[in-house]
Amino acid sequence: EMLYYLDKFIKYIDNWAVCDLMCSNLKIISKNLDKSFKLIKKLIKTNSEFKIRVGLVLLLNYYINDNYIDEIFNITNNINNEEYYVKMAIAWLLSICYIKYPIKTIDYLKNNNLSNWVQNQTIQKIKESNRVTSKDKKIIYAYPSGKTGTTYNIPTISEMNRLLFLQEAESLKYLPEIIFSLSIL
Repeated sequence: EMLYYLDKFIKYIDNWAVCDLMCSNLKIISKNLDKSFKLIKKLIKTNSEFKIRVGLVLLLNYYINDNYIDEIFNITNNINNEEYYVKMAIAWLLSICYIKYPIKTIDYLKNNNLSNWVQNQTIQKIKESNRVTSKDKKIIYAYPSGKTGTTYNIPTISEMNRLLFLQEAESLKYLPEIIFSLSIL
């Protein structure tokens, strides 16, 4: 019954603040994930900027888990809406997916139907996040944002490991000098 009223209320949302605040406080969603997911899929199939955004922000708040991560990638891959607040919600959602599922998200970012703008915003949000480790940020900063033609500037797992190794080796090259300096003190 509560989802019925939620569905009725959503049509009155006309800005990102109301959308995001409402979505972050709907405990009814976490108690009814399957029923709510049907509503989310219905919202995302509309042409309404804020209905789509509600669906995406609900995914962000309640569905980034093992059961839904692949479905999130499938949903974002099939959204063809150029409205600013939809594109920003996709980028935000995918940046949070990166925090919880970095390898899966990088794999998705290498092969998707996202616009260049959304791809670039996603990578920018990952770079700016306080929840991404400094090691992960170094990896992301080492590669330019977004797509260039059909080539993706996102590292493979072996490239990520190599980059981490090189960064650690670079920081260790000063270790003998540091140890020597400390022994003098």
